[in-house]
Amino acid sequence: MPAEPAGRLEVLALAPLLEVVPGDDIAALVADALAATAGALPL
Repeated sequence: MPAEPAGRLEVLALAPLLEVVPGDDIAALVADALAATAGALPL
C-alpha cells in the first residue's frame, strides 16, 4: 500500500556544485553538497 503524501514540498539550495564532467560520481557530489549545506540533514 502506498504511503500517504506529506502534503508539502520543500526546496532548498545546496552548496554550489562544481562542473560535472563524464566519470564524476554524481551521488558523491550530491552527498558532499548535502553535508556542506546547513540545515539540509537529516532528510
